[in-house]
Amino acid sequence: MRQHPVKGARHLLDTPGVPRLAIVTAFEHHIKFNFSGYPTVPLNWQQNICSHMTTISDFFDALRTRRPYREPVELPKIVDMMQGMMGNDLHPVLTRNFLKIISKLMESESAG
Repeated sequence: MRQHPVKGARHLLDTPGVPRLAIVTAFEHHIKFNFSGYPTVPLNWQQNICSHMTTISDFFDALRTRRPYREPVELPKIVDMMQGMMGNDLHPVLTRNFLKIISKLMESESAG
């Protein structure tokens, strides 16, 4: 499991026509904002903004999607979790913007 970012990036690197950004994002999408996560990279690593965005959306999708082993997590719970992760696991500015979008979804769900 922890090897899938490296293996995925290698596979994409060997696939003609795949944009470099897709390869970088595949490699970096489990590196957290504080550089924990995987794969391990040097502390001076410059993580691409697209990778941060993918990390945020991947986390959200993993919780919001029904899995064979659990039901989807409710939006308010996910929002609370993500707020607690801002600045450590998740890019704070991008997460704040993402949560603004989610709050609008929550408002429209409760109105409808």
